[in-house]
Parts: sequence; C-alpha cells; structure tokens
Amino acid sequence: FSLHNIYYLGGDSYGAYPYIVSTVPVRSYEDFEGLKLRLGGPWLDFYARVGAATVWIPGGDIYMALKLGTIDAAAWSSDIVIGLKTYEVIDYVIMPPLNAHLFSGLCVNLESWEAMPVDIQQALKAAQQEYGQKVFELYNADWEIVEARADELGYEIIWLSDADMEKTRQLALPMWDEYADRCDYSARALAIIKDFWGF
Repeated sequence: FSLHNIYYLGGDSYGAYPYIVSTVPVRSYEDFEGLKLRLGGPWLDFYARVGAATVWIPGGDIYMALKLGTIDAAAWSSDIVIGLKTYEVIDYVIMPPLNAHLFSGLCVNLESWEAMPVDIQQALKAAQQEYGQKVFELYNADWEIVEARADELGYEIIWLSDADMEKTRQLALPMWDEYADRCDYSARALAIIKDFWGF
C-alpha cells in the first residue's frame, strides 16, 4: 500500500458472496445459460464462463432492472433480498454463495495518516476493528433473516447441488492463475492461499 501512498487501516467482511436473486428458477449450472445476470468484479468473468449473459449495473439500479426485465438475476451481499427490497420483484434466491466472505478495506492517504496525532490514529484503528467485527456479525445474522422470511415474503431458496459446486471449483482454479498473472502482488498472494489450502 505504501508504494501507492496509502495506509491500510483495516479490513472487514460483507459476509458471503454472491447471493443471487432471480426472477427465473436456476436449479443447476445449465440454467445459467443465457441468464441476464448482474454481477461485479471477477464474478462477471466467472459466470460468463458458466454461460450467463453477465452485465454490470450500479447497485442502486438492480431493483428496477429486475422489475422491468432488463436483467433476470442479480448478485450482491445478503442484504440484496430485504435491504434492497428485491423480494418484491424476484421469486428465487440461488444458493450457496461461492465465497465465504467478500472483503473490503478502509484506506487512508499515507501523508494524512502520518500527519495525525498518535491518539487519533489509535482511535481510528480501534473504531475500524469494532466496525469490522460488527459488520461481520450483522451480515451473518442477515442470512438467517432472509432464510426465515422466505415464505412470508414469497421467494423460494434454491440450493445448487454438490456436483455444481465441484464444477465451480474446476472453473475457478484456472482463473486464479489467470488473475495472478496480472501482477506480482497477486501472484504472491495466490501462492500463500494455495499453500494454506494445500492446492
């Protein structure tokens, strides 16, 4: 981070990702074929390889895009269902998320950070740690609410099969290497991850 004049204050988790909401049933990977699916980041690439017609639109446009049929499905964190009120316009929530956590980070301009008094730095570090823990707890609790209110709010939760999850693994692993080739830092991070997981 310091190479880019950034101080990394800390990270937090938005919980599992992606939660996919859909106006049409997706009961297997075959059902992703041609599905107009809103995603972000590398997930656009991943689900395109699965066969979906992937597109990125701003999060604030997801509800209307689903309602108008511009897209068939969309991915977000767990608050897509109730927080964004997509339960009003979707019929299905497709599970499981493929990542256990979607991480975010809080960064500060390094020169600004170094100019701060030490007590302010310590207060910001403590606040970031408290915030990160609370966000993690809230997103984990959010899924329980989504699951508990399915009948009441009128959506079906579909769980993809273990066989489809194995397809996920087979598609994802080569992508790791492709993305790692983009920069030395990514390659080093991937080496650590592979070592940790025994790949």
